[in-house]
Order: sequence, then structure tokens, then C-alpha cells
Amino acid sequence: MTIIESMGTGIPCVSSNVGNISDLIINEKNSFIIEKNSDISSYVKTISKLLDDKKLYKQISEEGIISVNNNYSYESCKIVWKKIFKKLLNDKK
Repeated sequence: MTIIESMGTGIPCVSSNVGNISDLIINEKNSFIIEKNSDISSYVKTISKLLDDKKLYKQISEEGIISVNNNYSYESCKIVWKKIFKKLLNDKK
């Protein structure tokens, strides 16, 4: 949830690749994924790259907002839930 909230407000994320993180983050497009069991230098390198490159920061930030709006906004969730309920109702017939 925190990743969605951060990306939705334009804050790029740097996260380890655990759980379903790769369902939320498209690496180097809307945020960054660091491979599981990587050492701290991988995080430092990625965060430094973001802080040093304002153009990259802006691009990742904008893509994060677009990703959240397309996949997790009220409207997009409403459409998905409507399809799920419709399918469930049709399956009962």
C-alpha cells in the first residue's frame, strides 16, 4: 500500500523484490526494484542516481503517478470490481 501511495504522489520508490512488488513496480520505469539479498550499496547507488539526475527523477515520478491513476484509482478499481461481480453473477446462472 505504501508503494502505491508514494508513487501516486510522485515519489519514486526503491524497493527490494519481495512478495508482489513486481506487480506494482516496472523496474526503471515507474520506480526501482533491487534484487532480493542485495547489499546496501545497491540501494545507495539507485537512490544517489535518482537524487543526482533530476530528469530521471521527474520521469520516474510522472510514470509512477500514471501507473497509479491507471491501475489503482477509484475509477479503474470500480471497473475491475464491476467485471468481477458480473462474472460471479453470470457463473451462478
